[in-house]
Amino acid sequence: MVAVEWKEDWDHGAWENWFRSYIRHWEKSGRKPGGNIGRGGLIDEKELVKFLVQGRVGGADLDVYEDKPHLPPELFTMDNVVLAPHAAVYTPESFEALQELVIGNLKAFFSDQPLISPAQLE
Repeated sequence: MVAVEWKEDWDHGAWENWFRSYIRHWEKSGRKPGGNIGRGGLIDEKELVKFLVQGRVGGADLDVYEDKPHLPPELFTMDNVVLAPHAAVYTPESFEALQELVIGNLKAFFSDQPLISPAQLE
C-alpha cells in the first residue's frame, strides 16, 4: 500500500465501498493530514515518482504494481520506497492449513475414502 491524495471521483470496482469504509476508519484513527492509502492498479507509478521527488508523498511501500515488471526505474533507487513481492498468502497459518489439507487428502486417498478437495478436471 502507498500513501496518496484521495480523489473523491475515483471509481474502482466492486471493492470500492469496502475500501472507502476502510479509509474512513483509518482517517478517524489519527492519520496525518493529507495522507491516505491506495491499492496496486490505482497508483499511477510515474505520478508517484514525481510526488515522492517533490515531497508531496513521504514514502511508498508497494507490493502490487501497475505494469509489472515494467516499473519506473527511479523506484528502485529511492530510499523512501520499499518494493516487495505480493505475498499476502505466505503466512505460517496458511502453510499450516495447506499442510493439513495435503495430509488429509493423502490419508483419504490411501484409505480409499473421498478426497477432501478433489481436483476438478473440467
